[in-house]
Amino acid sequence: IQGPEAMIRLRDEGWIELIPHGGARVVDYHNPLKHRLLYDMRLSLESGIFYFLAQTITAAQAAELEPIVSRLEHAYAMQDSLEYRRQDAEFHMAAAFLAGGSRLKNIYRSIFMQWCIMMDRCRRIGPTNQRTWNQAEKSHRAIHSALKAKDSSLAAQLVRRHFQIPEC
Repeated sequence: IQGPEAMIRLRDEGWIELIPHGGARVVDYHNPLKHRLLYDMRLSLESGIFYFLAQTITAAQAAELEPIVSRLEHAYAMQDSLEYRRQDAEFHMAAAFLAGGSRLKNIYRSIFMQWCIMMDRCRRIGPTNQRTWNQAEKSHRAIHSALKAKDSSLAAQLVRRHFQIPEC
């Protein structure tokens, strides 16, 4: 994709804002209204992903998620926040793929990546959110357990508690 088509796609995916008769600019991730919109989109999409996945997950699919959850727990125990974020992304991308294939994963990826950028910017300018880090310790294991139990309501509820709108 080149030229105007690329700009339209970047706009449609939420990466840039087009300025009438003035070009484009990268989305301002310091804007609290953008935080809320991105949070609401991720919350809605991810709740649906985990709700649906819990209804349809197979034993083999649950087994695919197990090593990711173990790596998350190990990264947490080692206080390795970079590895934890990598494994967190892998867990959520794998869930999106298992719930709806590559199309859903691609739709979700853009929102998730923007969320990561926003959170990274908030970490740089805001206080370290120790509460979020402490909550992270068992959240993936609990979500995984709800998936294995095919408890769609619990899976969606746990994923809603899993992330919070940043304070920055």
